[in-house]
Formats: sequence, C-alpha cells, structure tokens
Amino acid sequence: NSESSRPTGNLTEHGTHRVMTTTEETRQVVFKYFHSWQKPSDYRAFRDALADDVVFDAGGDARITGADALTANVRATEAPWTTVTLLASMFQGDQAALFYEGVDERTEHRTRVAEHLKIHHGRITHILATIRPVDEP
Repeated sequence: NSESSRPTGNLTEHGTHRVMTTTEETRQVVFKYFHSWQKPSDYRAFRDALADDVVFDAGGDARITGADALTANVRATEAPWTTVTLLASMFQGDQAALFYEGVDERTEHRTRVAEHLKIHHGRITHILATIRPVDEP
C-alpha cells in the first residue's frame, strides 16, 4: 500500500529543497534524548538531540531556553532514578509524546513525567512537560 509507505511529517523549506521530518526520524531523536539522561548518562548524546534554541517548559519557574542551558541543568540535577519505565509513547510526523515513571534510588518515591516534544531538522525544538510525584503503592 503506497499510502502507508509515504512519510508523514511537516515539510519545511531548507535552502533550495524541502526537508520532511518523518515519524521514524522523530522516534529516533526522541529515544536518543530519552535514553541519554538515564544511567549511565550520555550528556553528549543528550545535547546532540536538542536544537540550539530548544525550549523546555514544565510550568512556573521550570522554563529553560537553549540546549547548553538545558544540558547543564540536567547534568546538575541528575535524577537519581534506579528504574525508568516508559509507560506510553506516541509519534506522528514532527511531534511525539512520552509518558514515563522513575523511582528515586534514595527515597524509593516514584515520579511520573508526561512530555510533548516537537522536532525540526532532526533535533528537539520544544519540550512541554508535566512532572509530578506519585503516591506510594
């Protein structure tokens, strides 16, 4: 079926040709980002997944602009999670959503995170996140 094999994504002008972010490209860069901050951390891969002008917005004071600033923040506030479980993921064209849970190795408390990510030219440009503790079982 030719419909299912066609790339899905947004077309943007890039020089003299058009560039399309496909769902598979989005999936690859989002999982690179997702796995890079987990132990063992790979901050080079984390930074490489981000556009220079990325915006991370978790509401309130938790807004960080710029790949270097976000990488430095993640490095400084590394989540001490022993286990990270991906609960759900969705990918469509240049957008993705992740829903995951981490367990703090010190307190054994769980935290759930929902993220909506936008991708442009193979890099994450925007992360809208909700981060909240979960009641113990």
